[in-house]
Amino acid sequence: MCVFIVNRSNTNPPFEGGHLKPDPYSRAASILKTHGPAVAEHVASFEARQVEEVKAFVEREGIECDFEETRVFDVCLHQAGRDKAEADLAALTDADISTVRDVGYYSDQKAEEVCIIFFESMTRQGANASRRSRA
Repeated sequence: MCVFIVNRSNTNPPFEGGHLKPDPYSRAASILKTHGPAVAEHVASFEARQVEEVKAFVEREGIECDFEETRVFDVCLHQAGRDKAEADLAALTDADISTVRDVGYYSDQKAEEVCIIFFESMTRQGANASRRSRA
């Protein structure tokens, strides 16, 4: 899973930007239930392809931007949402939907550990970026 942050800070008005975050499981799980695995695969892979397409477009057109590709995760803080996400992921895995091969699922203590590691890493990166910009 990737997120692209495009911050075109040298444009007028400044600080235009946004992100692209494909949804590898919730939309595809909904489609799987109503239209079957072939359509779910098509929808899921279409979303995943957008990451590479946007990246190629920015490079091909020479768009000046702070282009950052990262990995992300979704966090669910309530039981019903967690149960649905787990069931959706299991259904997509059973149907061999390609995009879920790159999705990890963590619950309880392991989820907390992953979140702590991620946020500590992001804090260090932010501090390092701040130091570099002052240099």
